[in-house]
Amino acid sequence: MKGYIGYGEQQKYNIGYKCSIRKRWYIVPSVFEPHAFMLRQVHAHPKLIMNKAGATCTDTIHRIRFKEDVNGEHVVSAFMNSMTFAFSEVMGRSYGGGVLTFEPTEAERMPLSLKGIESISFKEIDKYVRLGKLDSVLDITDEAILRNGLGLSMKDIRSLRGIWIKMRDRRILRTHSIVE
Repeated sequence: MKGYIGYGEQQKYNIGYKCSIRKRWYIVPSVFEPHAFMLRQVHAHPKLIMNKAGATCTDTIHRIRFKEDVNGEHVVSAFMNSMTFAFSEVMGRSYGGGVLTFEPTEAERMPLSLKGIESISFKEIDKYVRLGKLDSVLDITDEAILRNGLGLSMKDIRSLRGIWIKMRDRRILRTHSIVE
């Protein structure tokens, strides 16, 4: 251990900003294994990811802990629905290049319903996500959560999906023009 610390000091890692403000420069504060991660910056849609690997992360990714009685796979699956996605476009912050960013308070305020989630298979959702079939994921989650769980009409669900797509595309495709 002392060898690593000495090497770090030889490389001047200890005088970098993040290390220099710590009591002991080589101890990273607040390290724990979260149940899930929420990406802080996204392109197409917000992402909540189960931490099956027992990994940790820096503060560039939000660390999520579930209450004891909450099924994390249900939360991660339920997060991917048209209502939550539509609200993410309103609650997140849009920056250059179409990036959507979430601060912790913005992420915490996004609406998420677990009503009807028991009928969804996390493995099926995960499979479709890995295949890049987002429409299939939204069809499944919207039916279970928004239609069966919350009782929204198909018209309302289509409206929510359309709102999300329109706002997402506008954010991604936005260009800045100079007026002369």
